[in-house]
Amino acid sequence: MIINTDKGILFCMPNDKHKELCEGSVIGSEATKQLFDFNHAYSINDFENILPKLLKECKSIFLEISRLYVGKN
Repeated sequence: MIINTDKGILFCMPNDKHKELCEGSVIGSEATKQLFDFNHAYSINDFENILPKLLKECKSIFLEISRLYVGKN
């Protein structure tokens, strides 16, 4: 999803030391901002709280439907 805004925004996985033992290290939101030059990086766990605020600020949303994953209920 691309949100039409002047902010570079990324949602990433949070650090989890136990999970990282099995799956490898995770950069985390603070390091992501610095390493990849995003203005904002948030935990994916905060997505539902932050997204509505971001949507109020934008004029357009572009979504690549062919890559959209819809989970089974």
